[in-house]
Amino acid sequence: TVVSAFSLDTLARFRDIAKPGHGCIWLIAPPTLRHIGGIASALKLAQDFDIGEIAPRAPDVDAAVAMAAHAAGVRLGAYAVNDRETIQRMLHLGVVAFTSDRPDLALAARAAAA
Repeated sequence: TVVSAFSLDTLARFRDIAKPGHGCIWLIAPPTLRHIGGIASALKLAQDFDIGEIAPRAPDVDAAVAMAAHAAGVRLGAYAVNDRETIQRMLHLGVVAFTSDRPDLALAARAAAA
């Protein structure tokens, strides 16, 4: 089971009651990312809360974010990945998972990249 949420408190509560091996993904809205001071702060909070994956909104994910997440040992996902260009960008950046309202485009892009 994997739980995703915008609230770190919710994820921490889930982590505390879940069996080992269940994952958590912190969905980070743009206002939250700005409020906490950017991706470095988000990665530090993820580490502090023992959250193994973050998923900012797709426009906030770039090569620098991918490198920072990798260096911090935090998996990187994204949400709102809804057009062909953004899907291809996420695949190129190596995000581990993303959400999309267009699974048809995502599956076609994945097949083309294979």
